[in-house]
Amino acid sequence: MRENYRAQCRWAANDFLNAYRVGDSVHVDAYNDNEEKANASLPVAEARAFARGILALADEVDGGEARSEARPRVGDRLRVTKDNPRSCPVVVGDIITVVETDYGHDGEDCVRFVWPGSDYRWFIPVSAVQRVGADTEPASVAEPLKVGSRVRVVRAEDPGVTRSFVGRVGTLTEIDSHDPRMPYLVRFGDGEHGADDGAWWCGAVEPVNESPADVTDVATVDAERAARLELLEAAKRLAPGGNVDDWMRIAAYLEGN
Repeated sequence: MRENYRAQCRWAANDFLNAYRVGDSVHVDAYNDNEEKANASLPVAEARAFARGILALADEVDGGEARSEARPRVGDRLRVTKDNPRSCPVVVGDIITVVETDYGHDGEDCVRFVWPGSDYRWFIPVSAVQRVGADTEPASVAEPLKVGSRVRVVRAEDPGVTRSFVGRVGTLTEIDSHDPRMPYLVRFGDGEHGADDGAWWCGAVEPVNESPADVTDVATVDAERAARLELLEAAKRLAPGGNVDDWMRIAAYLEGN
């Protein structure tokens, strides 16, 4: 005897869904005005994931299933626990906000999020994130990255590859929303691309708020050095000869040491 499960439309008595199992598939037929209009044959795993999704939408739980509250919902903040899951541009420790749930995507429970520099809604498996709970320090809400901002390089290339640019501060000059691996072009000086004083495409950056005291005024340093050298030359003209050690101490002082 075939078991049938019917879901009745609340608005039309002759509209309903009918589900039943045949072999290793679950069939779902859609009826409109008592006529079959569409049908789908689902693998058991897909049917199970779909059923869990229905339960979550209805805010209910089934006997052996985890409570729907344990599954991420839209608006939840999650911490990433794996590097680049499903090629997402995130690594361990990154915080994301759920903008959409997609349970049963390709046979896997996923949620979707938007990462700075792109409007694309990335898929990330629930197995690669954990909820940011009340016992976790709330993360500060960072302003969106903008071209022209001062940033610090967090990751220069793919995870596991170390570059000399990591930790350096530069100016964000371009954001490539089509490259999830290295979307940020950071410039450190006027040099060529790849040079220490040039620019480099980076995988992750963080904004830096530099106060005037944090920035060295090169012009001021050069002016002070020039003044000390002038004093040294004047001292040599006024007092020729003398002990070499004394001259070295004077030179060190005038150099600012």
